[in-house]
Amino acid sequence: MSLRFLVESHYASVRTDAEFWRPHVAEIARRHALAMETYETMRGDATNPVFLVGDSVVKIYTPYFHGRETKGMEVAALEALRNDSGIPVPKVLARGELLFDSSDWNWPYVVMSRMDGRVLQEDWATLDDATKEKLLGELGAKLRRIHGITPTPDLAAAWKSHWPRGFDEFLTRQLDALLGHADIALLSIADELRSISVTGMGPSWPVLLHGDIEPDHLFVSDDRIVGIIDFGDAKIGDPLYDFFTIRQDLAPTPELRAAFLQGYGLDPSRENDLLKRLTVYAMLHEWTTLRDVIGWTTKSRAKSIRELGEWLWA
Repeated sequence: MSLRFLVESHYASVRTDAEFWRPHVAEIARRHALAMETYETMRGDATNPVFLVGDSVVKIYTPYFHGRETKGMEVAALEALRNDSGIPVPKVLARGELLFDSSDWNWPYVVMSRMDGRVLQEDWATLDDATKEKLLGELGAKLRRIHGITPTPDLAAAWKSHWPRGFDEFLTRQLDALLGHADIALLSIADELRSISVTGMGPSWPVLLHGDIEPDHLFVSDDRIVGIIDFGDAKIGDPLYDFFTIRQDLAPTPELRAAFLQGYGLDPSRENDLLKRLTVYAMLHEWTTLRDVIGWTTKSRAKSIRELGEWLWA
């Protein structure tokens, strides 16, 4: 069974090709007695190949596009969350490796339970504002529960294996990458950014972070959130880091942002430090580009991080 790719682009060209992966998924199904009568590629633009196989989900972890970090964090996060029935996440049913003799990567995989309901992305644009606000309030409450889970030793070990110095190290890399762009001088807040120290910026109690909450990673049924998936970008750090993707993908208006923040139980206007942290994490988020930051500062006409935060979070 060969799973060798010459370059990342070769892998990318077949990542969602159901027929390419069929024999490999069939081998996983054989090992764990999964029914292959239903077999399809999971929608979305994920890093790792994900397939719906009967009542289960099979996810195969790639060594490309930061896939090496994904496997350890996702499985450890799901295991840490499994005992809280109020957090609707997949259950880990089985684990293994497709290969046994590779000197580089044995293509680990995980079999998970399948979520009920529909992917929120399919319906989000058609929902009325009242329903969106209700869902965002519920999302805020569920995210608060996720952040209340104490990271397990396995989760802490997985995180430390990639970031030995923790969340500070991750943020420092993100800040260095942002400041390393030649166009950083275009920012009105460039000097303030250069003076930022991210060391110890967050709270002293790092929590489990999802890392990428967006409509493709949420399942709904009867206007309720019934599933939260894809913890491949999970981290351990400041809970406010998780707010950025929600702001970008689900809460573009002040009313929707207020519904989420109220559901979470947070009012950033009452504490200046919270607003600054929210804004810095928006700029240093894994999915933020310099183009995004330039766009925000241009639209907001912000001359400081504080002003940018007031515009971002209204």
